[in-house]
Order: sequence, then structure tokens, then C-alpha cells
Amino acid sequence: MVTTRKAADQPGVAGSSGVAGGTEQPAPDVQTDQLPTAPPIFPSLPPTMMFDGTQVMAMFQQFMEAQNHQAAQFRESQNQQAIQFRATVVDALRTREPAAPVPVAPPAPAAPRPGTAKEYQNLCPMDFWGNEGIVYADEWLENAERTLRMANIPDDTKVEVASMRLFDLARAWYRKDPQLAEPHVPWTDFKTLFKEKFFPEVERDELRMQFEGLQQGTMAVAQYTSEFTRLSRFAESLVRAPEDRAWRFKKGLTKELRHAVAY
Repeated sequence: MVTTRKAADQPGVAGSSGVAGGTEQPAPDVQTDQLPTAPPIFPSLPPTMMFDGTQVMAMFQQFMEAQNHQAAQFRESQNQQAIQFRATVVDALRTREPAAPVPVAPPAPAAPRPGTAKEYQNLCPMDFWGNEGIVYADEWLENAERTLRMANIPDDTKVEVASMRLFDLARAWYRKDPQLAEPHVPWTDFKTLFKEKFFPEVERDELRMQFEGLQQGTMAVAQYTSEFTRLSRFAESLVRAPEDRAWRFKKGLTKELRHAVAY
């Protein structure tokens, strides 16, 4: 390596900054901070760390694909959970027991409206004149009682309303009997007085004996049944029990029918 020697170090040669005549002048001071600095030198990256644009794009695409795949998996998981939740709710709604109904007290039945005499008349009850005989008198009393019930006539006016269908001898009896002159006569008292007047004891006993000896004979079954029903009203003590009534009915049938009927 060749070294160039500075002129100041050579004898007899004046430096570029010296004075003619050979007198050496000192070099001026130089501020080091005024000297220009060289830019820093960074170590160069190894070849394996250098990326070109194609590699960067490829890595970005791989990153985005991975993100999209994860997002798709997340959405699929959410959809499956939502489907399972809906199925659970539907099953619960289908299988749950219905709520027990709250018991509600039924409304109190409205009191029936009392009937009037006109409503009783509109039902066409039977008339009674007083000379029709004990059987008809019994039928009239039964018809009057049934019609009073159908028309919903109050108890305290039943006698007054029913008496509207009494005529002639029956009407005269009703007006003259002192026990019927009182207001609001009970219906049970009226029935007792009516039977005493129009159900003579002699006739009742006669009809009772007719019932006890009743036989079908040549009568048709329907006629025999009607007669049995009519006369049994005057022998209630004999047919009060159903088995007694059936026994007496069979007893009066013809021999052939008696063996064919069970009771």
C-alpha cells in the first residue's frame, strides 16, 4: 500500500496554508460537530427475510381465507344452536301440561218468576161441576195440581187460582165452606176438604173392593191396564210398594198371560 506523504511533513516545502519564507503557521482549529456525518449503515436482511409483492399478496390471501373459514364455522355453530333452541322450545310447548283452569263458581240460578192466573187458564185445566162422580173428581184434582205446578203458581194463591175452574155445585161448595173463606188457604188443606166433600167414604170403599177383585177377563190388556190404574187411586195402601203393585197387576191377568209375565 503506497502512502502519500503530506507536503507539510516534507522539508523545504511550504504547506498550502503556510507563509512564504518557510515559516510554518499552525493549522486552524476545526469544530468536529461542524463536520458532515455519514448516514448510518444498517445490516442488510438475509435473503430469507426479503419478500416481494407476490409473496405478500399470497400471504394476505391465506390470512383472509383462514379468517373467512373461521367466520363460516362460527356462523354454522350459531345456526345449529338457534335450530336446537327452537326445537327445544317447540317440544316444551307441545309437551307441557295445560294450565289448570281456575274454578269459577256457577252463577246462582235465577228465581223462577211466579205464574199468574191467566197463565194457568192458558194451560186449559179441567172443569169440575160437582156431579161427575168420585173418579172424575179424583182426575180433576190431579189435573189441577199438575197445571198449578206447570204454571208456577205460588203456594199462597194455588187455591184461589184452581177454584176458577169450579162450577155449579162445586162452586157453591167452595163459596159456602167456612174453612175456605180464610185468605191464602194452603193447598194441602184444600185437597183434604175437597176429598171429604166429593170422595164419599162409602164410594171409596166400593172402589177399593172393585180394585181388589179386578180381573182381566175378556178385556184387552190396554183396557185392563187403564182400569187397574183408575181403581188403584182408591187403594193406595195396597200398591204403595212397586213389588206389591206388580204382583196385583199380574194376579188379575188371564192364566195364559200370567205365566208369560215376570215381575
